[in-house]
Amino acid sequence: MLGKGLKGKGYKLMIDNLDDLWHLYNLIEEHDIVGGETYRRVEKVDDKLRPDKAAKKRVWLAVDVEALEFHEFSNRLRVHGVVVKGPEDISLSSYHTLNFNTDKQIEIEKPKPWRKHQLEQLKNAIDATQQPQVIILSIEDDNAVIAQLHQYGVRKAATINAQGFGKFYSGTTAGKSSKKLSDVKKEFFDDILLQLQQLISQVEAKTDDVPLIVVGPGFTKDEFVKFCRDKQLSVMKNILVEGTGQAGMVGVQEALKRGVVTRLVSDSRVSFETELVEQVLEGIAKNGPVSYGLVETKAALDVGAVKQLLMTDSLIRGKNEQIEELLIKTENMSGTITIISTVHDAGKQLESLGGVAALLRYKV
Repeated sequence: MLGKGLKGKGYKLMIDNLDDLWHLYNLIEEHDIVGGETYRRVEKVDDKLRPDKAAKKRVWLAVDVEALEFHEFSNRLRVHGVVVKGPEDISLSSYHTLNFNTDKQIEIEKPKPWRKHQLEQLKNAIDATQQPQVIILSIEDDNAVIAQLHQYGVRKAATINAQGFGKFYSGTTAGKSSKKLSDVKKEFFDDILLQLQQLISQVEAKTDDVPLIVVGPGFTKDEFVKFCRDKQLSVMKNILVEGTGQAGMVGVQEALKRGVVTRLVSDSRVSFETELVEQVLEGIAKNGPVSYGLVETKAALDVGAVKQLLMTDSLIRGKNEQIEELLIKTENMSGTITIISTVHDAGKQLESLGGVAALLRYKV
């Protein structure tokens, strides 16, 4: 995401990727003024006879936001509201939905000054444009999952199953394929490699470096890495191999909790959020300097004990006055606010604690 300030209380931003849409989903609030290019139907006299044939023209509009929708799998952010700025031939009292995807510009103005944590999130989103996008391969004997690490969480990109007969067997088995173990495994590895190369080529269009993490139980992960290295493939230029107790997306989440991504990439948003939530969980287990839940965290904040406030993205979008009070008071007391995405496991764990927790300067 690239951005620059507008006169007054706004920013003009270029949307580069899905992560940018996610950040915008969390930054835009009700009654913000959001503008961008869109298409509006242009009616002519003969269009009244054939309304389905009415032409559309590209225009720039701004709306007073009433609703937001984030569509992860179609890479789209929908912003709905009353038109407040636009060409003279468009009614300013009409409703319109702006659709934003990658490679589009968006303008945001807030009726109130931007909050400190919002500016911090905006800065992080802009800085993250230059960060590598990590791909994780979780593999076992006859199944593999490829996932892509976004700033808001992990998204499954592909599932590959070994063709033939479940687990790998040597020799022949009655009623089953007589295909040799090496042939089955080679086909399996070739399928995985094809999917990886396709995803990496897409990511490389946005960043120069694409780290790959290969995880899973047993030795299949090591055999796959050797298979790729024997081919002297560039996909192996920045790779980390890690053993996990399970494969699939469970294995991916296990690797994240262990801080595997942080070891490969110095700055990973999901790993950072996961580590903070793990600190809260550890503090709860050991009766340490942490708080969780709205009541307990507010009490800690009232005595100035909150060092870092953690809040789920869903809670911060809830338009709750108590939540707003927590945010304001934390900023006034020089505390740090971190918004935790509920897309990944750590965010779901924080949600189960009430959606809010804090790391404290001292035990209350």
